[in-house]
Amino acid sequence: MNVLVVGGGGREHAIVEALHRSHADIFAAMANQNPGIRRRSKDVLLGDVTAVERIVSWAKERAVDLAVIGPEAPLEKGISDALEAAGIPTVGPSREAAQLETNKEFTRELMRREEIPGRPQFWAFDDLGGFEEFVNDSDFEFVIKPLGLTGGKGVRVWGDHFSTKTEALAYGREVLEKKIGGTSRFLVEEKLVGEEFSLQAFCDGRTLVPMPLAQDHKRAYEGDKGPNTGGMGSYSNADHLLPFLTKQDFDQASETMTRTIQAMASRGTPFKGVLYGGFMATNEGPKLLEFNVRFADPESMNVLPICEGDFLDLCGRL
Repeated sequence: MNVLVVGGGGREHAIVEALHRSHADIFAAMANQNPGIRRRSKDVLLGDVTAVERIVSWAKERAVDLAVIGPEAPLEKGISDALEAAGIPTVGPSREAAQLETNKEFTRELMRREEIPGRPQFWAFDDLGGFEEFVNDSDFEFVIKPLGLTGGKGVRVWGDHFSTKTEALAYGREVLEKKIGGTSRFLVEEKLVGEEFSLQAFCDGRTLVPMPLAQDHKRAYEGDKGPNTGGMGSYSNADHLLPFLTKQDFDQASETMTRTIQAMASRGTPFKGVLYGGFMATNEGPKLLEFNVRFADPESMNVLPICEGDFLDLCGRL
């Protein structure tokens, strides 16, 4: 089977290796020369991975039977919709369903409306005056989140990235003026305290099948200091849990994701692909930090190499 893989990072290399073990013929579209991916590929298209029309045309010319989308940016641009319209089944949600990652306010409002567990308190702002009033009246630590995609680098946490109300106001102003995350609007959420963990799951629009848990480390410097990155490394455990989590924690996080899949189906925008929840294990149970609508990077490199089944067949079932 001819399979298109979009993306050129370590995550996509892990996807390609899993497909290779299932004897797929790989056709890769990536912005950079990843030698591991190129080595496994029949052909490679180099260029912008959000150039949807170019990628779809190239895939059709090579008689691609199935596509797997690695990064989030092409999903925001509607690459799954375009590939499906061209007759190429795709592992990756529609542009509408991808809002679970590409629009943080959409996700929080969905959770509030459907009473999905694991939701922290949140507020939304699109003017500095309203935010300034909120900040001056607040007596708790909070997190500032641009609404859209920022490559894992847009979230600022009280005590980690700023420590005064003046600094919070300065970042709020920066988000509004520079449209960080794509729009002059942002969320403020209560700061959650605990250990972060990642739960990835396969979804066919109705059913959710969880993968082993993993934990990544985002900070650039030693001692969990410095700015956030896309990921400095990750680990998983032999029992598929993590040392600081119980089976109940895993079940509660899975329930949050299952309820979300059900809510998306009910609103007529079923989620198909890989849903990845970033959670905080708090003393009140797991709370959702954010959803991502594709394999985690780097945590996919922990789970895909230990997949014992036929990964190509699994992708086809999605």
